[in-house]
Amino acid sequence: MNNKTWRCKALVVAMGLAALNGGLALADEKQQSSKSAVNTDRNAETPADSSPSRMVKTPGAPDMTEADFQRGTEIYLQRCVACHGAQREGATGKPLTPDITQARGEAALNAFITYGTAGVHNWGTSGVLTKQEISIMSRFIMHKPPAAPSQDTGNTTP
Repeated sequence: MNNKTWRCKALVVAMGLAALNGGLALADEKQQSSKSAVNTDRNAETPADSSPSRMVKTPGAPDMTEADFQRGTEIYLQRCVACHGAQREGATGKPLTPDITQARGEAALNAFITYGTAGVHNWGTSGVLTKQEISIMSRFIMHKPPAAPSQDTGNTTP
């Protein structure tokens, strides 16, 4: 790794750590103040929403379209579930529950997903995920996880 690459990665890590340690407080306050009367029903459309896209809403998380939420679910199941668990409760990787991820903020989550850490793959700089997919994932993990698939096998015999 050349010296310029090393310095760039060090700067990104430092920025991410600063964001985690409160550097995003102002941005979080602004985001919170812009969220008024959040509807907790995932499938509800707000009266002001004139688009045909239905929105997914979780208190404290940025609203997402159902299409983006579905894409986040797909990416999570393909890339993240093995380490973070089906309900994001943690396994070999740390938990990614909304209380934790919302406290980190979207910018810090974008940095973690893009550049990775000692235990997290660098999904963005490796080219595995696009900037749009990283944005979707940052917002997705701030929401309540979707219900786990049913384990019903269809077998009705006792």
